[in-house]
Amino acid sequence: MHSWEVSGFREALGARGDDALIAAIKTFKPVVHPVVRVNPDSGRKCLFVNADFTRNIQGVDRHEARGMLNFLLEWLKKPEFMVHHQWEAGGIAVWDNRSTQHYAVADYWPHHRVNQRVTFDVPGTAPAAANVNQVVLKGRKLRD
Repeated sequence: MHSWEVSGFREALGARGDDALIAAIKTFKPVVHPVVRVNPDSGRKCLFVNADFTRNIQGVDRHEARGMLNFLLEWLKKPEFMVHHQWEAGGIAVWDNRSTQHYAVADYWPHHRVNQRVTFDVPGTAPAAANVNQVVLKGRKLRD
């Protein structure tokens, strides 16, 4: 079960007032995803859990689920699974967010880094509606 409510977005919306937080809770319900999923392009299996959004594992006792998630989240941090990108002027980094976890290291001081994010909808599916990330970061208002 993935939910933005366990991430920092809850505090960011709460800072906008109770109405914004309540509207987000009503609009952006938790979503169930498999713990292991298959990348549709590569056919490779990947873990689909992360520390910011994975709340629990359905059908598993919450204490056991927390232990399993803690194990998986630590396991993902193994050096053999990591790629370190060394930024340089004009550099670019591209990754498949469906099977990659991203952690930005602030190692570019005193320079500024400009990030441009591009996402693609899965062919044959309806375009994604606004998500809590877009609402919080863009300052858009939610309606009940």
